[in-house]
Amino acid sequence: ATATASSISSSTGGSSGAGMANVFNIVGQGQFVAIAGKVGGDGSPQARRRRRRRRQAGEPTAEEKEADLESTGDLSDGLSWTNFHVFNAASWDDNFLDCFPMSAASAEMYGTVLFAVIVLIAVFVGRLLMVFFVLPFAEANIGIAVPEDMVGEFPAWEFKILETEFLGVSEAVGVALGSGCNSYLIVAALLVPVLCYPAYKLFMWLRAGVMSRVQYVPNEKGFMKRYRRVYRERFGKEHRKLAKQGKQVGVFKTVFLAVVSLAEARERGEWVVTEDVGKDPKDRKSFREDPLGNFLARFSTVFEDFTQAAWWFTLWNLMRGLLVGVLLGTVTSSIINSGLMATIYCSDLLVELFIQPQNDAFDCFTNQWQSITRFIQISTLAAFMNGSVTPAFTEASNLVFSFVGFIPSMTAVFGSAGSLIVGALGSLGPLLVAAVAAVGLGDCLDATIAAGDALESSTSESSDEDSGDEYFDQDSAVARDMVSAQLIVKGGRASAASSFSRGYPPSQPYHSRQLPSPYGGAPPPHQPFQMPSPGLVISPSPGYANMARHGLSPNRPP
Repeated sequence: ATATASSISSSTGGSSGAGMANVFNIVGQGQFVAIAGKVGGDGSPQARRRRRRRRQAGEPTAEEKEADLESTGDLSDGLSWTNFHVFNAASWDDNFLDCFPMSAASAEMYGTVLFAVIVLIAVFVGRLLMVFFVLPFAEANIGIAVPEDMVGEFPAWEFKILETEFLGVSEAVGVALGSGCNSYLIVAALLVPVLCYPAYKLFMWLRAGVMSRVQYVPNEKGFMKRYRRVYRERFGKEHRKLAKQGKQVGVFKTVFLAVVSLAEARERGEWVVTEDVGKDPKDRKSFREDPLGNFLARFSTVFEDFTQAAWWFTLWNLMRGLLVGVLLGTVTSSIINSGLMATIYCSDLLVELFIQPQNDAFDCFTNQWQSITRFIQISTLAAFMNGSVTPAFTEASNLVFSFVGFIPSMTAVFGSAGSLIVGALGSLGPLLVAAVAAVGLGDCLDATIAAGDALESSTSESSDEDSGDEYFDQDSAVARDMVSAQLIVKGGRASAASSFSRGYPPSQPYHSRQLPSPYGGAPPPHQPFQMPSPGLVISPSPGYANMARHGLSPNRPP
């Protein structure tokens, strides 16, 4: 079972890692669309429309009708929840906060901060429950030992969630600074250094850890160069394996090798651990004692997706979110506000194009794509604020590029999810066999074991020459795991065991090619008989001998 979990991790780790990066890219694109309708600050047409609605006045003026970007503002308000704008504390009690402008604001500071803190606490508690309860229970009752790096340590996921929340909280602070209400202004001014402090600590920890605890090992430069090397290696190994059997590489296998090589060549490098990490978690220091200890497990979520030249890119995202959020709420001139937004996103585009921070080549493409679409959207809005383009063109451009920005990340997420499901189903073969046997389908278990033996014997001939080919030996490894899937039935619970035993009663795992006793605990007779499957010798079950002694007829021949 431990080998099964390791197989799941190794065969799906790359896809799941890239998939998670693209999931956060989708969230980031939604957050950008949510703030795009607020570009222009308090002097933007969307802000004027909101003030008009709050006043509940009559018909808007002719100037407001012509300048109003209604669909852009509605799209922004509809996605405001992606920036954690769920609660509005000002609307709960008008007398308590005494700030009428904030009662109708989509980015209210107290409600946003409250919801962000709730999410952080939920992530922290959820990780503790996973580490101390869920995973030990799964290992004890199902037999799966989940690799340690699949969970991480504090503050791996807490920092990642904080990065996701940063833009929305900064936007709410900026709106509070521009509200003019004393009940918001003072607290918002205090929250600015509070937001900067974790970013500063993260910068110090990352800089020290990258220099002393991990090392970045780059691959060859150039995607096509990496792809040709990987493809030649994999095709050559498969060709030698099949040539020994007198076969050739077919079209399907060639296409499969091309796809696998394409996925592997995406990685531009790899972070490796250089510190001495204790194998036993009890021997390691806690985060309070040594924040940099077990550095890769604690901080991988905020730097492992980037190259060594761009380990700081998470900090860039944090500071960009702080600037955008504060400037949106404090700069009231629509022309100046939109011009500053265009400058910030132009800088972000230049970083993506020339530094190319991401370690995954497809992630580089995805982030460059999003940076280009975002800069076009902000530039179009800035041109509209300056009177250079019409409202119809601005709204159409905003809607089109808001949708187009999602395409690469959505495609990557669906592809990663598919490969993750396929890899997990293949690696969970032993558990599926045990589950089938647990519901009484012994014939299916027998057939599966026979198929596993046949596959193992057919692939063992070429295993010596190609012993280094780990990827193409995964099929035979899964088959061996399926053969070694042992059924333990104790109190109605079935699990896959990893050890072999010749002992009886059958509550112990059976070994090799001998089946467990489905009924009794008596030792089997000493006269084995031959089954139709070649090489598969099965001793008659003692359960049938017990049935015969009691005058019963078995439902199937032994």
